[in-house]
Amino acid sequence: MENGWNIAIETTKGVVALWTSLLGDKLKLYYPLDIEIPDEMVMNILGVRYAKPVYDERSKRRKWAKFYSKKLKLGRVWIDKSNDEMYGNHLGVILREKLIEYYCGHNMSNTISTYDFSFCSETQPEAPTTDPKVIKRYEKKFVNLLIEIAKYVGDIKSVTFRSGCVLYTPELLKKEGFGFARWREEYTNYCYAYNDNYEFILKSGNSLIPWRTYIKFYASNELEAEDLFKFMKQIDKKTINMKPIFINMLKKAI
Repeated sequence: MENGWNIAIETTKGVVALWTSLLGDKLKLYYPLDIEIPDEMVMNILGVRYAKPVYDERSKRRKWAKFYSKKLKLGRVWIDKSNDEMYGNHLGVILREKLIEYYCGHNMSNTISTYDFSFCSETQPEAPTTDPKVIKRYEKKFVNLLIEIAKYVGDIKSVTFRSGCVLYTPELLKKEGFGFARWREEYTNYCYAYNDNYEFILKSGNSLIPWRTYIKFYASNELEAEDLFKFMKQIDKKTINMKPIFINMLKKAI
């Protein structure tokens, strides 16, 4: 699965969601403001510990976030836990054949996230790294944490997955025989489709990514991280891979 996918888990007491960046350099997990997650859960699942100040060229000693990983060859993965995140994202859930988008981040949710920027260097080797190869190692851990927090919040009801650069189109869904409906709200086109296992909503985007794909399936507290990764592998075989088109357009733009 390409980078940039999101997962929103609907529970009986709120939505818990995971956002991944298109560049593969950031992970952000959102959950309701009225829920207190023990630090021990975060540390045990992500394999991090409470951070201590490290050397910084400007301020001499700096604590970049609440937790950090072991020291890597260059840098550490710093992870924060906050109710006032610097950035925000819209995460969608399919409810009653419509797309409901929740604004997460800032002061609208609690957030557990990798540090946004890379500052590590030979002269400050313990500062944050956002190397996608390193962040990728935390992807499954964040999915595990997502599921555990969802169960902590309430009983799991459903999962809505949003693809990154790998898309369905209305034509593809119609060709495969799904139940089908299309409509327009203000300047946005939508397409709803379903079969016995999944519900789909396509939301019109731009010339580069014409349709954002949301896929919903029902789940319970039996849900595990492997179930989500298995699901992503399955839809990889069905969707249109936009990566070659994306790369080609970037080359033309340079």
